[in-house]
Order: sequence, then C-alpha cells, then structure tokens
Amino acid sequence: MLDFVKPLIRRNLETFIFHIGANDITSSEEIDTIENIRTIKELFRKDLPNCDFVLSECTVRNDRKGITKKVNKLNEDLHDLATELNIEIIKHSAISQRHLAKRKLHLNDKGKALLALNYRDYLYNI
Repeated sequence: MLDFVKPLIRRNLETFIFHIGANDITSSEEIDTIENIRTIKELFRKDLPNCDFVLSECTVRNDRKGITKKVNKLNEDLHDLATELNIEIIKHSAISQRHLAKRKLHLNDKGKALLALNYRDYLYNI
C-alpha cells in the first residue's frame, strides 16, 4: 500500500480518503493493516500537513464463513484508530449484504452507488 500512496503525497491534496478493503482479513495481516495506516497517516502529516486524511470503513462481505465478524472487528479497530489519531471516518452502515454481487465479496451496482453517495455526502459537508 505504501508504494501506491507515496506518489499521491507529491500532489497538493486537500483531502485524502483512504478506503480500507478486506483483502488482508482472510489472513493474519489485520494488525499490519492498522500499522500501515499509522505509517501512511504519518507520511501525510509530515509531507502534507494541511491535507485532511480520512478513513473509509471496510464494507461488508460474506464470501467466507466468519468473515462478517472479522470485518466488524476491523471496523472497530479503524474507529479506535480514528479516535486515537483524531481523524474522521466515513461509515458505510447503509451498505448491507443485499448490496453484494453474486460471489458475496464485491459490491453490486446498488452497493457501489451507496458507497459513492457516502463519499459525496462527506465531501459536501467538509
């Protein structure tokens, strides 16, 4: 993730919304995810101190047994991190399992539309 973010830091961004995916929660890398977010936030703080760094919750998925519990735990950890770092977090509580595509991993069109609306609402209110 760091390799993808570094070029963005070179731009003069006003707001950076960091959407958290669920790829790593199928392994033991969830703790690494939180630490990577800390590292990325620190890069922004040093190089773009006036940029609003915002987290975007992990959306639902239901492709594996027990994955919903892991997504909920990750989102709890993200909220704790947002509180600790004094940054905002975009919630996606209106996105539910009915907004998943056939494989129950990615969002269907309605889910993508709700995600986009959440981003729009956040950006209009800053």
